[in-house]
Amino acid sequence: SEDKIKKFVSLVISNSKNAVHQQFKNTHLENENKPLNE
Repeated sequence: SEDKIKKFVSLVISNSKNAVHQQFKNTHLENENKPLNE
């Protein structure tokens, strides 16, 4: 049904947003830690 499709689409969108946010956070943390590791 259309309702299931809408729920699925919104789930995929929120998942991809979270993935992008997590990737950004990880990259940011790596950049902050680089001087300490050197």
